[in-house]
Amino acid sequence: MDAGYSIRTTLPSVGAAIGTAVHAGLQRLFELKINGGIPEKNDAADVAITKFEDEAGNGLEWDDTTQSLRVAHIQIARMCAASREVAKRIQPCLVEEALKAEVPNGYELTGHVDVFGMDGIVTDFKTGALERPYQAQLGGYALLIEERGFQVNGVQIAFLRRTPSSKSQDAVHWSTQNLETSKMAAWATIQDIIRTWDQFSVSHDPWVINANPMSMMCRAQFCPAHSTEFCKMGC
Repeated sequence: MDAGYSIRTTLPSVGAAIGTAVHAGLQRLFELKINGGIPEKNDAADVAITKFEDEAGNGLEWDDTTQSLRVAHIQIARMCAASREVAKRIQPCLVEEALKAEVPNGYELTGHVDVFGMDGIVTDFKTGALERPYQAQLGGYALLIEERGFQVNGVQIAFLRRTPSSKSQDAVHWSTQNLETSKMAAWATIQDIIRTWDQFSVSHDPWVINANPMSMMCRAQFCPAHSTEFCKMGC
């Protein structure tokens, strides 16, 4: 839909690129587990570094935690080694599964589930500098998996910090969220997005979409709408 606005292009952050890369490495570990077991040699790091270089091909926004390609490679290798704990702990049923389901008013809910275990637990693997709860995202995954016909027994986050290369790599931190609360948070978020989009489709007024200038992501390097006609909150 052309609403008459233009937004800027932005470089991906190095944190996001490393996260995508380590996810690819973990996926490789789960594939190996499904096909006979995780070998002692951690070739997940090779897969992850290749993925990172693909992500970095058009440039990255570097930060204080990852200042260079050399540091990124060190962090990826260490994070892939630490992520073996995730692969060893979970017996996978679905891995990196793209799911979708219809929701009211002709809309579609989509999601890419990191891993759904044989025990009925949805696990979302997160990397980054700060750990957050992500209830609505986990609840959305649970709704999608239930729509596929599986029974979901719980939702959890496996968080792996992107630790500075000068420090020892942190271990994976596991956190469980309440399943029903997460599903309610997801459904409330879905309804809010539908209402907002329906209003914007009629009015083309950007003020019907809530901006969040208190977020660290409200910066020019992260948000393509920052300081444009669409959102002047960052001006």
